[in-house]
Order: sequence, then C-alpha cells, then structure tokens
Amino acid sequence: MITLTQHAKVRQAQRGVSTDAVKMVQVYGQRHRGLGGKIIFFLGHRDVREAKELDGIDISMHVNTAVVESPDGVVLTVLKVDSPKKITGIKR
Repeated sequence: MITLTQHAKVRQAQRGVSTDAVKMVQVYGQRHRGLGGKIIFFLGHRDVREAKELDGIDISMHVNTAVVESPDGVVLTVLKVDSPKKITGIKR
C-alpha cells in the first residue's frame, strides 16, 4: 500500500497521475538519492522500454513522471519533468 501526503494527493490529481502510475514509477523507474534521505524515482524512456521487454507492459503514458519519497516510504510529491536533472535536491 502506498501512503501519500496531502500535498502528494493534490499534485497527483493536478497532474493526472494515478496511484497505479506511482507504483509503476517506483517499480520500473530510476532511483536517485535525494537530500535529507529522500528517494527520487524517475521513469524515463529507457525504463519504459525495459518494462515492455521484461514484463510485456506498456507504461509509456507515464514517461517523465517522478515520485519523491521520504526515507520512511511516504510519497511526498509527484512531478512531470523532462529529466531527473531538473529535479532539485538530487545528490550528484
């Protein structure tokens, strides 16, 4: 079960991202370490292709979706971005 903050629920609705999409981003997306122990998941084109090849599922409608999660697993926000580099707070 995914736990979302109120902020994440609002952003999810604003951006048209379903809870299933959040799960897909967490499962198939790239994982980045964020500041303060946050975990940032980003679903890029390569990840979409791998999901199709490995599991035969089409998640292309969720490409460029990012999910920011707290260290204890609570989803803090949901974003649509072109690149994980555009998300501030990623440790480089």
